[in-house]
Amino acid sequence: MTFPTIPAGQLASAAIGDYDDFIAYLNAVSAAVDANTSGLSGKAASSHTHAESDITNLTSDLAAKAAKSANLSDLASASTARTNLGLGNAATKDTGTGSTQVAAGDHTHSGMVTSSEITTIVALTQAEYDALGTPSATALYFING
Repeated sequence: MTFPTIPAGQLASAAIGDYDDFIAYLNAVSAAVDANTSGLSGKAASSHTHAESDITNLTSDLAAKAAKSANLSDLASASTARTNLGLGNAATKDTGTGSTQVAAGDHTHSGMVTSSEITTIVALTQAEYDALGTPSATALYFING
């Protein structure tokens, strides 16, 4: 069977004909697809190939990868890994309040002023601030210049 070309905007029935011609057309299309794809079930196209060297080192390459179950303990250099992740030195510090520790985030500060306690914001030079005598406990002073 010759497969007709169906121009854009034209109904298939106008190009193919009546119902019997349409069924014959569908059967012919199905047969053509089967003829051109027989023997391909579950197979890659013949043009899909890999060089042996692509897979030769697969086992050793996989063995060299970090194992999830090792939780990074199998890395050659923890320091290099931290650098690659951009972690800085806080990643190696213990938490706490000491000068060599990193704040845990669950601590409180004493002697801090809250925004509800500030009633005035004042901008001064250092000399003007020094001349105040006793600064106000409810003022926030900005030293400029």
